[in-house]
Amino acid sequence: NMLALKHCTLTLVIVCKTMSPIVTLMVESFYAKVQVNLQMVASLLIMLLGAVLYTRELKVEHLVGVRWLTVNVSFSVLTRLLQRRLLADNRIDISKSGCSLISNALGILPLILTAYLTGELEADAAPQKLTSLSNLDMFFII
Repeated sequence: NMLALKHCTLTLVIVCKTMSPIVTLMVESFYAKVQVNLQMVASLLIMLLGAVLYTRELKVEHLVGVRWLTVNVSFSVLTRLLQRRLLADNRIDISKSGCSLISNALGILPLILTAYLTGELEADAAPQKLTSLSNLDMFFII
């Protein structure tokens, strides 16, 4: 979200995030035996129509933010689908705490890759950023 917010407005972030139920429903319909009815499809189409109406006048400089939002929504959907699968399957005996630990631990990998690709881990920038943190900031990081 932070990379998307650097390149687009908060309202665009909110509008694009509304697409996650559409993507989730499409993926879940393949493996989770989700019952889809006309009311569900109609409400999702109305959400899609609102997003299209909002983004049709989108400025070109916001397209970079939309790309980061697409990545963010994709990982959010995958995380929710994995959590649902782990919690709903009776053969898998993982507590809710264990499921949270797994999803957060797996979320670190794309975070580190993204930080590296965007230059957040550059050798000259990292010490400067660390020294500018307050004690409270360090407390919450650790």
